[in-house]
Amino acid sequence: MENLSVLGEVLGDLIGQHRQLLELGKQKKSALIKGDLDRLSGVIQEESRVIREISQLESERQKEVSRFLDQKNIHVDSITMSDIIDMVDDERQKNMLRTVQEELYGVMAELRELNQLNRELIEQSLDYVNYSLELMTEEDPSVTYHKPDQGDARKGKGKPGGSIFDTKA
Repeated sequence: MENLSVLGEVLGDLIGQHRQLLELGKQKKSALIKGDLDRLSGVIQEESRVIREISQLESERQKEVSRFLDQKNIHVDSITMSDIIDMVDDERQKNMLRTVQEELYGVMAELRELNQLNRELIEQSLDYVNYSLELMTEEDPSVTYHKPDQGDARKGKGKPGGSIFDTKA
């Protein structure tokens, strides 16, 4: 009989870290909506830490899966969680793995949705910043001072409102 308790623990830890990442994503959303750049920076740093932990847990998960496959004398390049569950003989362990699989997939689906929303919020913020920059750098002729046209052909080379110089200040 195979012992998958370590794999179950690693998967449980992965769920916990993904939940923490989900909570940080919610905090990021709030910071984006409020425009709180200091809070946003802190959340991003914390996200980086959690992602590193997830990466370490993923390495542990891969080791445990390899150990399980070695016990079964199975050698494959890639395998899904459903495939592993099908290989397990003990019903209790199968149920544990199914539960963990469903929970992890659920949290990851929530993360995908939240990340998409945050991506859209960031894009909207960038669009707003670009629009504001365009407004500030746009040259509006009504804003600058112009001497009223007196009809002197010499000043405007015969064009109303023209200038002798053809340059911009």
